[in-house]
Amino acid sequence: MSGNNLPLTNIKTPIKAAAYAGLFLLLYRPAFAYMVELWEQPQYNYCYFIPFIVLYLIWDKRESLGALPAYTSWKGLLLVAPGIMLFWVGELGGEYFTLHISFWLVLVGICWIHLGWPRLKSIAFALVMILTMFPLPNFLYSKISVQLQLISSKLGTTLMRLYGLSVHREGNVIDLAFTKLQVVEACSGLRSLTSLVVLGLLMAYFLRDRLWKRGLLVLSVIPLSIFANSIRLALTGVLHQTYGSRVAEGFFHGFSGWVIFCFAFLVLLAETWVLKRIGQPSGPVTDESAISHGNPLNFLENDEPGQRPSSHPGRLLSPPFIVVSLLLTLTIAVSQTVNFREKIPIKKPLGTFPLEIGKWEGDYQTMRRGLIRSLDLSDYVMVSYKAPSEETVHFYVAYYESQRKH
Repeated sequence: MSGNNLPLTNIKTPIKAAAYAGLFLLLYRPAFAYMVELWEQPQYNYCYFIPFIVLYLIWDKRESLGALPAYTSWKGLLLVAPGIMLFWVGELGGEYFTLHISFWLVLVGICWIHLGWPRLKSIAFALVMILTMFPLPNFLYSKISVQLQLISSKLGTTLMRLYGLSVHREGNVIDLAFTKLQVVEACSGLRSLTSLVVLGLLMAYFLRDRLWKRGLLVLSVIPLSIFANSIRLALTGVLHQTYGSRVAEGFFHGFSGWVIFCFAFLVLLAETWVLKRIGQPSGPVTDESAISHGNPLNFLENDEPGQRPSSHPGRLLSPPFIVVSLLLTLTIAVSQTVNFREKIPIKKPLGTFPLEIGKWEGDYQTMRRGLIRSLDLSDYVMVSYKAPSEETVHFYVAYYESQRKH
C-alpha cells in the first residue's frame, strides 16, 4: 500500500493493543498497584478521572487522526530504550515514580512507532495528561507541602491583620491570642493546587488560542491556589472568634475547601473569558489556526525526515511490533527470574534486645499478624521502657533482609 491515509483501526490493531497491555501489566503491575493505592488519599482522588479524560481527548481527535497519514517510525525506539533503562533504575532503586515515568516513555514510544509523528502530535496533549495521574515522590511532595504551609501562613496572617485581628506567627503556627491555629500538611493547599493544575491544563487545551495565553492560564493556577488557600485560613481565624474550633475541623473544614476550590474555578473561568478577548483576531479562530499558534510541537515539520508510509498495515507480526515485544518480554523475564539484591540475614535476632538498660525496665510488645504481613519485615522488636519516675519510652526497630519491592 502506498502513502495514502490508512484507517485508524483495523482488525489487527485491537490485538496488538491487547498484547501491549498484557506486557505492560506484567512489567509494571507493582507500580500500577502502588499508584492506585495512593489514589485513595484525598490529594490524589482526582486521578481516578484522568484515564477517562485521556480516552475522551483521544476520541475527540478521531476525525483528525483518520485524516492524517499513518507511518511506521523506528524513531519511537528513542523513547522506548530510555524508558526500559528507567525501569531498571526504578526497579533496583525501589522508586515507583521512576517506574511510572518509564511506563509513560515506553507508551509514548510505542505510539510513535505505530502511529507516526503526525498522529502522535495530534494526541500529544492526551499523552501529556497521563503524567498528571502519577503521584509525586514523597520527598518532593513533602518539600512542596512545607513551603506552601509557610507561604499560606504568611499570607493568611497578613489578611487577618488587615481585618483587624491581633496575630502573631511562628513558622506555621498562628497565635490569635484566644486560640492557636496550626497550618498542617492538610491545610497547605497542595491538595487543591494539584487538582487545579489539572483543571487549568484542560481549560488551556479547550481555549484553542495562542500559546502564551494557554501558558499564562496554567501558570496563574499556582498563585491563585495559594491566595485562595490563604483566604481560607484567614476566614478560619476570623470565624473562630464566633463559632469556636468547629470551623477548623470536621464538616466545616472540608466544606470550606470545596468553597475555595469553586472560587478558584470561577476565577479561572473569568480569566479565560478575558484572555479570549485580548488580541482577538479579526476573523473567526478555527481549530487549525489555534493549533498553529498554540501547539508547542509546531516548530517541527509535519513529516519527520526518514519517515515512510506503513508497508505492512495488515500484518500482525510487523517488525516494529516484534522488536518492541521482544524487548519488553526480555525485560520481564530478567526482572522476574534474576534476583539483583542479596538477602543479608541478621546476625542476632532482635528479640534478644535487652529489657533492662540502666534504671529503665521494659516489656516486649507485639504487633498483629495482619500488620506484620503488611509491613513485610524480616524481624522486629518493640519494647516499652519505664523508669522509676514513671517516665515511659516506646522503642521500635524493624529489619528487612531484602529491599526488593513487592
